Order: sequence, then C-alpha cells, then structure tokens
Amino acid sequence: MSKRSLSLGAKLKRLTSKELTHVRVEIERVPIGRTIEVVPSISQEGDTTIIPVVEEIVVVERRLVRKEEVRIRRVSTKEQHQETVVLRQREVLITREEADRHSNSIPPTLPSFEQHPNPKGEK
Repeated sequence: MSKRSLSLGAKLKRLTSKELTHVRVEIERVPIGRTIEVVPSISQEGDTTIIPVVEEIVVVERRLVRKEEVRIRRVSTKEQHQETVVLRQREVLITREEADRHSNSIPPTLPSFEQHPNPKGEK
C-alpha cells in the first residue's frame, strides 16, 4: 500500500466568533475657579478618574485682568435660488391702445375683472 498526496485546489475556511472589548476614554475639563488650602489628591468615582489641576498664584494686589475675548463674526453669503411656486393671486394691468377711428371701437374695460388702481403705485 502506498500513500499519495492529492491536491484539489480548495481552501478550507473556518468561521470563528470572538467577543472584542474596545476601551476609549472621554476627557472632560470642568472649570472650578475656587481657592483651596492644600493640593487635593487624585481620586476615583466609579469608572472616572479625577485629576485636580492647580495653579499657584502669588497675590500682592487685586487687579482686573482681561483674560480673553470671545469674538462673534457674522458672515453673510448670497446665492441665486430658483424655485417653482404656485401663485394664489396675481395682479394684471391691461392697457388698450386707442382703436382705429374707422373700425369698431371696444371700450377700455375689463370684462371679467374689476378695474382697480395699482395700490402700490407701480407702473
């Protein structure tokens, strides 16, 4: 009996499933602005580590200091816009030229409209 290796050209694949845990951190800076006597230690509240940030200031006199400015700028842009709209009302001004003296003349009236002067004074 002899042994032979036979290659069929197929690859074996196996589907595996694993649970992956991703850990990310969120950093939140909370301004306190309170005078303290001693440097607080790093503390832990649940999953949150609290690291106090302190600044030592030599106080000789009281001074008003402009710390920063917040500048708000309005930026205006213009763009061309087209839109199809349904009109609910429309004003029309119809002017008739004087008819030929020899032909039948039609009186300058609007048969199915009331004639109103233009309330906006436009021509």
